[in-house]
Amino acid sequence: NPAFFIIQQEVADNYRNRVNNQLGLVTHIYADVEVLFDIKAGNFKPRPNVDASLIKFRPNQKYSNVNREELEKLITRSFKQPRKTLNNNLKQYNYKVPKEFVRKRPHELSLDMYVSILETN
Repeated sequence: NPAFFIIQQEVADNYRNRVNNQLGLVTHIYADVEVLFDIKAGNFKPRPNVDASLIKFRPNQKYSNVNREELEKLITRSFKQPRKTLNNNLKQYNYKVPKEFVRKRPHELSLDMYVSILETN
């Protein structure tokens, strides 16, 4: 069953634009996210300082064959220091990072790329 939330429009824009940040990547492990529409701040009482968006989370099974908890842990550890390379962020956890990802920063990888790292460990 889908779940609906009203969230700050700036955060919804990250979902809308498929920004590869920690929140977006971890969310997409479990659900597909759709931004339904934007809501102006003036439509609320009391009026907040920011606009909002209505979003829909629909559970997905795309990653059901992967250990989701371990994938979430891998992503979280990768973003501990987001300006560092993936290799530098993960070496303390003894992950083997494939050569093609060693010099990448956490936001440069898609969710499928994180799955491939998890599968090699």
